[in-house]
Amino acid sequence: MKAAESAKALYALEANYENLLLLGEAQLGAKQYKVAADTFTQAASRNANDWLPLFYQGQAHTAAGNYDAAVTALRAALTRKPTGRDQSRVNNQLGFVFEKQKKLSDAIAAYQAAGNASAAERVTKNAEIAKHNEQAAAEEAKAKELAEQAAKLREELAKKGGGAAPPPLP
Repeated sequence: MKAAESAKALYALEANYENLLLLGEAQLGAKQYKVAADTFTQAASRNANDWLPLFYQGQAHTAAGNYDAAVTALRAALTRKPTGRDQSRVNNQLGFVFEKQKKLSDAIAAYQAAGNASAAERVTKNAEIAKHNEQAAAEEAKAKELAEQAAKLREELAKKGGGAAPPPLP
C-alpha cells in the first residue's frame, strides 16, 4: 500500500510512461486490481508498441477474476509482438486464464505456444479425466433412472394383481 502511495506521488511529480508503469505495478502488488487495470490501460494508450502494460493489465484482470477482460488484454499484448521469453510469459498467462474459464483446448494451445509442454500435458490429462467423469456421471444417472422405472413397473404389476413382482435388480 505504501509503495502504491509512493508511486502515485512520483507519477504526480513526473507524469511519464515509466512512472505510470511503476504506479500500475505498485497498485498490482497492493492488490488494487481494478485501479491497476485502469492504470495499465492508460499506460498502453501512451505507448502503442509496448506489450508490457497490456500483460500487466491481463494479470490484474486475472487476479480480480475478470477472465474475459484478461483474455482481451493478453491477446492485445500478443499483437504488440513480444519476443522470446516475453511472448512465452504472455501465452502462459493466457493459458492460465483459459484454464480458469474451463476452455481447455484454448488453454492447451496457449501453453503450447508458450513452449510449456508440461502445462499442456497436464491440461490434456485433466480434460480427459473431466470427460471420463462426465461419462461416469451420465451412466450413473441413467442407471438410477432405469432403477426408478423398474420400481414403478413392479409397483404397477403388484397393483394389477399380476402375482409376485420380480425381485429388484442389483
